[in-house]
Amino acid sequence: MSKRPHISDLCTADPVALSADMTAGAWIKLIPSGTFQARDGRGPFDAGDETAMQAIVTRTKDYLGTTDMMIDYDHQTAFGAIPGVGGTAKAAGWVKAFEIRSDGIYGRVEWTAAAKAAIEASEYRYISPLFRGTFQLEFAPRQVPRFRFTMMGLLGTITDTVLPASTLGGFQKPVPVSKANTTFSLHGAERVSESVSFDLGVEITPRFLIGDERMQLVDRQTTGTAVVEAKTMAAGDWFGIATAKTTGALQLVHGTVAGHTIQIDAPAIQIGRPASGQTNRIVNYSLPLMFLPDSGDDEIILTIK
Repeated sequence: MSKRPHISDLCTADPVALSADMTAGAWIKLIPSGTFQARDGRGPFDAGDETAMQAIVTRTKDYLGTTDMMIDYDHQTAFGAIPGVGGTAKAAGWVKAFEIRSDGIYGRVEWTAAAKAAIEASEYRYISPLFRGTFQLEFAPRQVPRFRFTMMGLLGTITDTVLPASTLGGFQKPVPVSKANTTFSLHGAERVSESVSFDLGVEITPRFLIGDERMQLVDRQTTGTAVVEAKTMAAGDWFGIATAKTTGALQLVHGTVAGHTIQIDAPAIQIGRPASGQTNRIVNYSLPLMFLPDSGDDEIILTIK
C-alpha cells in the first residue's frame, strides 16, 4: 500500500483506490490488462491478454510455492529490509487467490487488523505494483533536469503490439536549472554549483536457477556528485570535511510553482575525496556524495510540492 510519494516507489501504475468495504476479503485489481503506462508517463508496459495474464499468475504461483503473496506498506518488502538500510517490512495483507478478468489480474486480499483500521481511517488509499529497477537524476544549469530509469524483468512472450496513443493534455513545460529556478545547499550553506547528480544505486541481480527465475533486489547504495565553485577555506573546507568524515544535510529545490516543484533532501551526506578542476578558468571542486540514513531508509527523500 502507498500513502505518499517516496523515492523508492520506482513505478506505480493504474493505482486502485481502497475503501472500507474492501477490508472484508474483497477482490482488488493488482495489474491492468494490455498495454499501460505509469502515472508519470513511464512505460509502456504490457500485461497482455487473458492468456498472457494467466502465464503471469502461473509464474507467480510457482515463485510463491506454498506461501501467500504479501502486500506491504510503502514498498518496504523491497527496500526496508536491505542490509545496512534498516526499516521494517510488515504485512498489510495477504493475497489468498488470483483471478483473471478482462481488465486485469485480480487478487482476493485478507488484510491485517492494522491495515483494516488504516484503510477505514483513510490513512492509506491506494495500492501500486512495484517494478524493480533504479534511476539517476541530473541537474545542470540551462538544462532541464533529467531522470534516467533502468528497469529489469523476466522476458515474456514477444509479440508485435501497437503503441498507445500519446496523451499530452497534462504536459507541463519544464523549466531549466538556473539561479531563478533552483537552489542547492550542502553541509549547512547554499552552494554555487555547476552540476549536481544523484544515483539511487539499486542493485538488481537476475537469478536463473533450477526451479526458480526472478529479479532479486540485493542492495542499494545511493551516491552522487556535486561540482561546486571553489571558495575560501573558511566558506567550505571540503578537504577537512572529507578527512573527518563529517556528515551534513543536502537539499536541492527546483521549480517555483506550487504543484510543479521538486525537492530532494538527504539528512546525512558524507563527502568523498574532492577533486580540483576548472571551468572557464574558474576553479571548482568535484565532490563525491555518499548518502547515509539518519532514521530508517531516509538517506534520500524526493518530494513533489
